[in-house]
Amino acid sequence: MDTVKNYLQGEGGHDYEHTLRVYNLCMKLAKLEGGEVEVLKAASLLHDIARPLELTSGVSHAIKSAEIAEQILRQTDFPEIKIEKVCRVIRTHRFTEGIEARELEEKILRDADRLDAMGAIGIARAFMFGGKNGRSLEETIKHFHEKLLVLREKIYTNNAKRIAVERHKFMEQFLDKLQKEVLGEE
Repeated sequence: MDTVKNYLQGEGGHDYEHTLRVYNLCMKLAKLEGGEVEVLKAASLLHDIARPLELTSGVSHAIKSAEIAEQILRQTDFPEIKIEKVCRVIRTHRFTEGIEARELEEKILRDADRLDAMGAIGIARAFMFGGKNGRSLEETIKHFHEKLLVLREKIYTNNAKRIAVERHKFMEQFLDKLQKEVLGEE
């Protein structure tokens, strides 16, 4: 855990707290949907470990995180037979890579990561990221429409879909209210 915390310190919306929320969502979804808990624990905790390196290296954090995860897991007593599966789950978690999630664990991690970009926490993360990266209010709102409001349609598991419906609705309500306030209507 300390290794993950050290890698992700000061990462804004993709920080250690994001990792813990994704971990908790994975555990909840695994309980409801099934899946190998041990694989999901490792994959969720390590899925964004290379996020800080993405900007400097130009390599996708999903690919690099899988490489780092393999190194970390090989230094522990984690079952050798499950390491490649953990790495595959991590590699497929980022939908912009164009790799389709096929295994249940891949779908659960991807769903959990997407759910953490939705709802109240998704709103908070979007504005944290926008502030950290100098985005204007208009640019952050554009991000909602281009990415966050389409996530609901990209959820795999039934239980995650139920959560996504509520979180999506909350984001729409927030954006409606924000738009009215920006225009001086309220």
